[in-house]
Amino acid sequence: MLRHLIALLLFLQAITAAAQATITEVIPLGYRSLHEMVPNVQPLVGPGGSVSGLRDQMVVTTTPARMAEIRKVLEKLDASPERLVISVRRKRNVQAQQR
Repeated sequence: MLRHLIALLLFLQAITAAAQATITEVIPLGYRSLHEMVPNVQPLVGPGGSVSGLRDQMVVTTTPARMAEIRKVLEKLDASPERLVISVRRKRNVQAQQR
């Protein structure tokens, strides 16, 4: 009976350790700068996690579940900006032309 209890405790400890495991990924940024994106990602990494990087690559250390959430957020935020076309028409003053 004691062996089964010890085995169960070791199993539970292993599961807890695996659940708290962290991973590190380098995520390339396409449209936004690193200094724009870090404040958006920092609250998502959780305790024991970190966000850093250089130029257009973000280095994130966090749990696998949080990493998936961060990737979803970055997918939405690091998107191509909408293109805006402004056209101007110059309308001549008809009265000024008649003079």
